[in-house]
Amino acid sequence: MEQTRRRIGTWPRATAALPLVLAFSVSAVRPAMASDGDLEREQLAAFVRQIELADRLANHLADQAASTASPDRTRYHFDYARLRADLALALRAAAFHGLAEGVCNHFSVELPDLSGRFLLNPRGLLWEEVQADDIVLIDGEGNILAGRHAVEPTAMFIHAAIHRIAGKACVLHTHTRAGVAVSAQAHGVLPISQQSTFVLASLAYHGYEGVAIRDDEKLRLQADLGEANYLMLRNHGLLTVGKTIADAFLSMYTFENTCRIQVDALAGQNGMESSRLSHCSRQVAPAKRASSGRA
Repeated sequence: MEQTRRRIGTWPRATAALPLVLAFSVSAVRPAMASDGDLEREQLAAFVRQIELADRLANHLADQAASTASPDRTRYHFDYARLRADLALALRAAAFHGLAEGVCNHFSVELPDLSGRFLLNPRGLLWEEVQADDIVLIDGEGNILAGRHAVEPTAMFIHAAIHRIAGKACVLHTHTRAGVAVSAQAHGVLPISQQSTFVLASLAYHGYEGVAIRDDEKLRLQADLGEANYLMLRNHGLLTVGKTIADAFLSMYTFENTCRIQVDALAGQNGMESSRLSHCSRQVAPAKRASSGRA
């Protein structure tokens, strides 16, 4: 085991010397008569074997390093540029699917370095315009740490509050027409579509308290979200959380479609039969009471 540790410790130097080792290995099998086809094939085969050996050794050392690293330490290794690019892409994709409201609403993702910092789209840009270098880095107090744009105060209020307690890296918030319409309906989300089953399995509600700028609302917002992945902000809009940008985006896409289907269904069937609507409302009532006292 001690010999293995010594070998691992010298790996960076071994990596730097790898081209020389490979060159030596090839030259060792190079005969005086290099023009012979069979001997050239042997040289190539020897070279390939050396490459495969180096790959196996590198994979082995990487596996050992990952197995001995603490979980907290591994969270510090992330691609900052890729995270910004993915968040910008999510915003443009949301605009493509009709989830944007001009320059309003925000998507955010927390840096996985336990620092409490997160990336957020800026104020004043349409979602379809946002590129990776437009994304702003802020701390939990809303201070801009990097980026050339300003940010919306209400975005810092909502997103910072949720990042602190949700335990989820990504928070998405929208004000779509269908989302606000369903959030204004007394019964909230109804179990009338397959899409709604995914939402209802992890749905919470937060009562409307005006524009989200008061500090005392943060605690109520956090308490209402709890462990849910979907949050319906009454008379306001939709919010989803996820461990990754992709997870949160898929949840938001499903949430939005659930609301669109419900609005269409209620309009297309004269509000549905009153008995069926009453039955649906009774089904979702226990879930709403469990997630929020103001639902």
